Amino acid sequence: MNVFQRYTLRSLRRNRMRTLVTLIGVTLSMALFTAVLEGAQSGLSFLKQAEIDRTGAYHGLYYGLDGETAARAATDAMDRVSYLRTVGFAPSESVDPVKPYVAVAAADEAFFDLVTVKLSAGRLPENGSELILSEETAAALPGNVGVGSALTLSLGRRLAADGRALSLSDGLEFSDDGSGAEALSETLAGGESRTFTVVGLWSRLNLPLMTDGGSPAFLCLTRGDAPETDVSVLFTMKDPARFFPYFDQNAVSERLMPHRDLLMFFGGVRNRNLQSMLYGFAAVLVALIVFGSISLIYNAFSISVSERTRQFGILKSVGATRRQIRGTVLFEALVLGAAGILLGAVVGCVGLGVTLWALGDAFSYLANTPLRIHLVLSPGALGGAAAICLATTLIAAWIPAGRALRISPIEAIRQTRDIRIRPRDVRTRMLTSRLFGFEGMMAAKNFKRNRKRYRATVLSLFLSVTLFISASSFCAYLRASMDGVADPNAADLYVSLSGAEDADQLLSRLAAAPTVDKRACARYSYLARLQVDESALSADAREQSFFSQDLSADAIVCLVDDETFRTVCRSNGLDAEALLSAPAIAGPVFGQIAVRLSAPGGTRWRSFDLFRSGAAPMAAALLSARPPEEGYLLFDIVPGPDGELRYRYLREDYALELWRGEPPYDVDPDRAVLLTEEEQTVRTPVTLAPADVRPFFGVANDRPTVFLPASRAGELPMAFDHAEFFFTASDHAAAAEAMRAVLDELGPDELGRPSYLLQDLREISNGERLLLDVINVFSYGFITLISLIAVANVFNTVSTGIFLRRREFAMLRSVGMSRRSFRRMMDYECVIYGLRGLLFGLPAAGAVTYLLYRIVGQAVEMRFFIPWQSVVIAVGSVFAVVFATMLYSTAKIRRDNPVEALKTETL
Repeated sequence: MNVFQRYTLRSLRRNRMRTLVTLIGVTLSMALFTAVLEGAQSGLSFLKQAEIDRTGAYHGLYYGLDGETAARAATDAMDRVSYLRTVGFAPSESVDPVKPYVAVAAADEAFFDLVTVKLSAGRLPENGSELILSEETAAALPGNVGVGSALTLSLGRRLAADGRALSLSDGLEFSDDGSGAEALSETLAGGESRTFTVVGLWSRLNLPLMTDGGSPAFLCLTRGDAPETDVSVLFTMKDPARFFPYFDQNAVSERLMPHRDLLMFFGGVRNRNLQSMLYGFAAVLVALIVFGSISLIYNAFSISVSERTRQFGILKSVGATRRQIRGTVLFEALVLGAAGILLGAVVGCVGLGVTLWALGDAFSYLANTPLRIHLVLSPGALGGAAAICLATTLIAAWIPAGRALRISPIEAIRQTRDIRIRPRDVRTRMLTSRLFGFEGMMAAKNFKRNRKRYRATVLSLFLSVTLFISASSFCAYLRASMDGVADPNAADLYVSLSGAEDADQLLSRLAAAPTVDKRACARYSYLARLQVDESALSADAREQSFFSQDLSADAIVCLVDDETFRTVCRSNGLDAEALLSAPAIAGPVFGQIAVRLSAPGGTRWRSFDLFRSGAAPMAAALLSARPPEEGYLLFDIVPGPDGELRYRYLREDYALELWRGEPPYDVDPDRAVLLTEEEQTVRTPVTLAPADVRPFFGVANDRPTVFLPASRAGELPMAFDHAEFFFTASDHAAAAEAMRAVLDELGPDELGRPSYLLQDLREISNGERLLLDVINVFSYGFITLISLIAVANVFNTVSTGIFLRRREFAMLRSVGMSRRSFRRMMDYECVIYGLRGLLFGLPAAGAVTYLLYRIVGQAVEMRFFIPWQSVVIAVGSVFAVVFATMLYSTAKIRRDNPVEALKTETL
């Protein structure tokens, strides 16, 4: 260790406060870099493993290929390849008409590595005489099929009516039987009897187009050889991020299905708008951290170098080279950087590990997996965080060192460069003296006398304001992008009733469940259209052409009891009694829409109001379907003889008889009534008042929702089939259990099915709620760390700047300035600091906020907003931190002996 390095270490020990604050700054910066990079690594690792655990590790698959095409499907761009070959199809003899076949497919060794097969019993097949099947298949097949059972199947090929071979992924083919009904037109050809031993049952196998609800066959898996007529190729890519660009040019078949839910974690996203938003957020996040870190460390070293300028001048005068002096500063940066990086890595990993542990259940629920998230210590992520932090520290030290080296030795020793001023440069206005007295005038002169030193303090405040508001905006827009597409209803429990039970009586019984707070009963019509006057529409509704040429759009009509109707009106500032007694039926209409629109580069969500803000009650009309006579139900829509659509109505008893069976339905044309749209449309005049404050239930976010009172139901020609109940409850699980006991007493409906549907909406929506909770935890954690960096920056800059002015303050005290006057002068300086910092910081923060708004706008359209609460906090915090730092610094200076302070050579 040379003399310059020993000198640097002594300097660090002598200026403990500045060293400590700088070390804290480096530690916080490293902790934040570590938390971001390790958090991203841990989150991606968890989500990848959760998706692989749920579905499999394959990146894509071809399906329904012939042998020649399947051979060409494997390319050098792929890493692992697996083949699944269909052995044949056999009649299932099950009661499920949607799955008339049992399909046997032969998998190779790699298949079970790429596709997740969760066995509930037994083991995987080892040869062509063994097979595994799902629990659903075992229950659907005749006989008691289980592990150890012998299953004999006559396996043949599916052939369409024109002789085409149908694959495992092809749906059932039907043809018109001449009577208007459809019949199964495909057949099974051949048939080789084979006996298999069932060696395992699976509880979950998620393979698209093969095991989903649209597959025509129960799938069984075996091993060994099979015909090359129906082959599926599963594969992983060497570069998953290039999946879509590669297959846009090199796909051997259109029958290609990407594993999108897994590819997105490798950067393989087709929607460029979403990708741009995610990358934009990441870029802003990293920029904020780097910006805050550089500003803190730069100001620390800038002040350190300014404090030691005279020492550098003496060293240069006795022969020290520029390289040696610069090395002194860089060695200081390396010492502080090494210690801060080590401490920051520990703090970041421990903090992130504890956070992930606390949120483990939330992540498991969100990802629908038994796996728990945990901290993944990645050498690459830690090395990257350390490299960024070290580079930040060295850059922050290099710049002020270079500035100090440009000063000549004489100027450095005399300390004249920073205080070389002319009288007019410190001239203040008479108004300043009259308004703020001698102390205010001195504060203004001090600010002008040494602009460079004060500029560092103002810069620190500017950066602090910008960082805090920008971080708050970052988190606010991240949460807003989630809120914009979330379910707008806040009900905890939902009950749909199709029986004949009296709705009011049942509502009272259900509302007696424990912890129920709010309740509502509604009846809906989902087949109405709303027709309005163009003058009531917002500019967004006209721009998006949400309403058709006749100014109508699909709408939901919600019929509620009069008391609930009054509550909805009162919450929106509407006169409920005037609406109830209006000549035409009247009520509020909610037109807040969140729709997914096509856009260049992909799709994006857009939220907007259909109706003008503050619009008065407007004349409108509800268009509804009218059956030919009472007792008829709309069964379906079919082509008419002229090619236009016709609405087919059947008597209620006949429609119920058909619905008891399975589609396709054999409808007797002589028992059906066909109506054109004009013939079946009824126009009902209504008066509607646009409303904004949604009730806790019953509002859609993809179409307007009209609320009308049940007392006027007789004036509405539309049918309201069944009652729907909504509740809020603090203990939603206990309330749901109590309600289920009440509903079980109702018995089955006319079709023999349960007469009610009970949904715990709180449980269903926990995913969205937990996701918002996770976002909030990380958002506020990020804001806290950024705020600590900002506070450390201001404290370091202001306190060190005050300590460097000890001779100045001692001189003022020696000529008679009282403590009160001194305190007032410092208070005025604090005000000047704060106002200057806000003058530049607020516009910069506004610009960053607008940048974030534009980034989010690539995937989710929303209005531009500024987090005013954060702005108020930032303004208050600026003055609080500056005044607190001033009090701390001046309290230490007041203990100095003026004579001793005047003797010091350090300025």
